Amino acid sequence: MNRTLTLALFCGLLSCTSCSTLLYAESSQSPPVTISSEETLNIGGVFASAIAFDATGTQLASGSGDGFVRLWNVASGHETRALHQPSAVNALAFSPDGHVVAAAGADANVRLWDARDGQALRTLTLGTYYLTDLAFSPDGTLLATASGDNSRVSGEANSVTLWNVATGERLATLIGHTDVVTSVAFDASGGKLASGSRDKTVRLWNVAARREERTLRGHSDFLTDVTFSPDGRLLATASLDTTVRLWNAASGQAMGELRGDGGPVSSVAFSPNSALIATGSEDGRVRAWNVEQGRVTTLLEGHTSAVTRVAFGASGVLASSGGRDKTVRVWRLTRP
Repeated sequence: MNRTLTLALFCGLLSCTSCSTLLYAESSQSPPVTISSEETLNIGGVFASAIAFDATGTQLASGSGDGFVRLWNVASGHETRALHQPSAVNALAFSPDGHVVAAAGADANVRLWDARDGQALRTLTLGTYYLTDLAFSPDGTLLATASGDNSRVSGEANSVTLWNVATGERLATLIGHTDVVTSVAFDASGGKLASGSRDKTVRLWNVAARREERTLRGHSDFLTDVTFSPDGRLLATASLDTTVRLWNAASGQAMGELRGDGGPVSSVAFSPNSALIATGSEDGRVRAWNVEQGRVTTLLEGHTSAVTRVAFGASGVLASSGGRDKTVRVWRLTRP
């Protein structure tokens, strides 16, 4: 079935200055610009569980509970390919060169496809544990997967697995969390990996040594997402406790907290220049935060239920969000 992605290209002015000083609370000055949307993408009657831009920002992938991974041409707004797996899609990622798209399935398998022609490349089988997230290393040689089994409190069930992308070999299992691991992210160097969990902690791992470096504590509820800033300075962590916490990526020191009024935060993403953070929340809004000022500069409104994922395109001009209202939206954040 052919579908068309309608881009919601609404203009919102955002401050994109580089980060120099981090403020620790949302400012009440300069109320945020509100952008409303009336156009949506119906992705087949199921909610968008995952979205990802490729490295160029010209292609968008969406994953959903019906097992479909749909690839979209952002410029034309057309679906270019529909890939299918036999279980719900929990997470998506493009390889850094944009040639491979990986999908984590509810059946504990990761499937890799060639994003250019849709050819199936390989399947990575974890076993009986639930896959929640995945991430490519910056050089594209490694894939990290997050998994869990909430009936077990420790061990391999709630762990991070490292894979060789070229061969499909399982290289290491990183054990430390005591509940389901919900999110994983590599830093810009590829030497460090962050993982968030339902155990309310964030763990930082040395990738080469395959060992934990430190545990970060501060959230009071499940972690939902973790991501490093592209400039390597900050780690942002989102939680059901309604906050995004910012940490010094090198030392693990707590740097501040972003707290909005949208309820639990499901997803967080940095802009390519590290100056903005986008968050998706239970109230159906996407908030764009100025990291230096610690405040919301723009509200993106249009989803009619919880936002499940947010992502930035390579230019930082486009952001995308997926929601439980069975739509994916693409937003223009600056004037063309």
